Amino acid sequence: RNLGFQNGGKRKNYYGEGEDALVMWVNLK
Repeated sequence: RNLGFQNGGKRKNYYGEGEDALVMWVNLK
């Protein structure tokens, strides 16, 4: 689960604040 949060943080810069939330949820699941 920690990796999911790390990926979410990295993708945060890639996408916006809305898209990053979706990516984080997908990683968490």
